[in-house]
Amino acid sequence: MNVHTWLNGEALQSPGTGQHDATLVDRTNSFGDGVFETLFVNGGQVHLLQRHIDRLSASVLQLGLVESAEHSHFIDTVRQDINLAVAQIADSAEPLATYVLKLIISRGASLFGYGTKGLSIQRRVLLQRYAPGTTSACRLILCNMRLGSQPLLAGIKHCNRLEQVMARREVEAAGTEEGLMLDQLGNICEATAANIYIVEGDHLITPPLESCGIRGVMRGYILEEIAPQLGINVREETISPERLLGCDGLALSNAIQGLRLATDCQLENNKLVWSAHSVLINIKTELTKSMGYQ
Repeated sequence: MNVHTWLNGEALQSPGTGQHDATLVDRTNSFGDGVFETLFVNGGQVHLLQRHIDRLSASVLQLGLVESAEHSHFIDTVRQDINLAVAQIADSAEPLATYVLKLIISRGASLFGYGTKGLSIQRRVLLQRYAPGTTSACRLILCNMRLGSQPLLAGIKHCNRLEQVMARREVEAAGTEEGLMLDQLGNICEATAANIYIVEGDHLITPPLESCGIRGVMRGYILEEIAPQLGINVREETISPERLLGCDGLALSNAIQGLRLATDCQLENNKLVWSAHSVLINIKTELTKSMGYQ
């Protein structure tokens, strides 16, 4: 694919192989046409690897990125990509360091049009050193940017994340650590880069994510393994902003940061403040152990 390209006013030379051009016109750049996974690597071990693989497996089928007949081979190849990258890090001078691994699956490259015929799927793996934070506490705001309703895409970590980008700008302007995002009905769905949980009594409650939001691998791990192991009652229920007024605690989770306990949230004219609830502390302790650091 020979494409004449200018970047910031400077003409770029095509190497003739098409590889450079294919990256520039990758459909994840222009359409968000792909999925990605963000994995935590510690001491050469990928945390919750099978859960990431399972979500990716379902996502590529849902979006039609891979045909059913090719699906099993494709997933095996992706696993090999991850293992190869982690093995090379394990052989480095700092084998015990922590990393973020980002896996990006694109439908391919195309210059114009939304059509998908004749495209060749592309896989990319990126690794970057990561230093876990010293504190899990975070301050929140309620973002004005809302998530669009699209049940067919709900739960999938697809590459179209403009809603989260715009919400994150609100968080940065407010000088807080995170922001809660509402769905089109005005209920809390998730944070900009995390799933949300509230505690009511001894119950852990999280939104069901039926029309929007990401079903995080850490969310699944908490709901299906950690909470039952600790004897914590779990419910998936709608969480309105008003429901935060009476909850006993709030926390966020993602695959990289584990569980973060919220200290406060600016909710219109009310500033809500929470202490560290024992239910959340116990979950955080178990997650920290599983991720391999204290």
